[in-house]
Amino acid sequence: MDEQSAQPTVKAYVSRLLDKLQVTNRVQVALLVQQADFPDAEQ
Repeated sequence: MDEQSAQPTVKAYVSRLLDKLQVTNRVQVALLVQQADFPDAEQ
């Protein structure tokens, strides 16, 4: 799979993740991870 054909798949995956977490962008996901105190969140 080349990079151009993978891009829509990645966008779809990220969109589904944002929907499930009820956030609108990746920054909000990062904040949720940090607030959840995951062990690897500070790397």
